[in-house]
Amino acid sequence: ATFVKRKQNYTFQDVQIVETITPSSIEGDSFQIPLKIYRPKPKQQDYTPRAVVFFIHGGIFAQGDRHSHPSIATALASHSEINLIVVTASFRNGKVATWKSGVCLRDLVDVCDFCRREFCDKLSSENGGSLPFGLVGSSSGGFFALTLCRLQSQLQSQAQLDQTNENSEKKTQPPSFPIPIQTLPVKIQFCIAITPVANPHHRASYLRSSISGSARSDQFVTSYQQPHDPERSQFIL
Repeated sequence: ATFVKRKQNYTFQDVQIVETITPSSIEGDSFQIPLKIYRPKPKQQDYTPRAVVFFIHGGIFAQGDRHSHPSIATALASHSEINLIVVTASFRNGKVATWKSGVCLRDLVDVCDFCRREFCDKLSSENGGSLPFGLVGSSSGGFFALTLCRLQSQLQSQAQLDQTNENSEKKTQPPSFPIPIQTLPVKIQFCIAITPVANPHHRASYLRSSISGSARSDQFVTSYQQPHDPERSQFIL
């Protein structure tokens, strides 16, 4: 086989970084979600961004904030072939807002709504339509991104069933979350999950086995893999 190496003429442009806030939509909650926005600063005046993305940081479901992973956010905004507006957020998670509380998910939805209001509804894409919106998530942020996509699918299915059963006594129930979410404020058109924690419960089982020293006998790791040490496993868990 013959392989031809194609030369890539990629360039990088300046990035404008601004910080702002958006309010929580939870009733009676005064929390303001801190945001960090990366915007390309191209030299040409007729520049049109390709899309706006909400980059959801990782951090073992408890760490990280809008300042996490700046190299990824900057690359997505500055790369000449990508040209994205990137929004990052210090959403609540971990001990401050456990997943079961529903606060973390509502914060994520509120950031999606900010992206719609400030960019998708105000800027046009190259083909003249509204600016596309998508998600990029890393590690635990990848889990959050996939969860938002799953929520969108559930809500769409629910709406279709409700329309089908409009004249029937049979009604569907919305997805069960501690803080009810009836709709997503913007359509998620693409999602990139970077090494996501796809199954947190499976990961927790692995960590418990690592703490007890049975990760190999429990077949979480193979003979040539090294499990996390107990101290690190306890910290992550």
